[in-house]
Amino acid sequence: MAQVTAGSITGDFGDTLQEIGLKMVEDDLIHIVASDAHDADYRPFKLKEALDVIADKLGSEYADTLVDNAEKIFRDEKIDTKKSIKDI
Repeated sequence: MAQVTAGSITGDFGDTLQEIGLKMVEDDLIHIVASDAHDADYRPFKLKEALDVIADKLGSEYADTLVDNAEKIFRDEKIDTKKSIKDI
């Protein structure tokens, strides 16, 4: 199981990292998006923005799956990391 920082997906760390992050989501290598909100001024909470970018660029199924995975982790439920999002 792996996560990506929301700022990487929103492009806060550059176009290259955004492209790589989106490709990793598309290839089912990323299972949740992390807020990385260590400091509200320098690392703001951007989960919604990141999920909106994922839905816009890859489709809402990808964003929905990442949200579902986060909820499953919160409930201490197993997520299926071998199922490809493309098969949904």
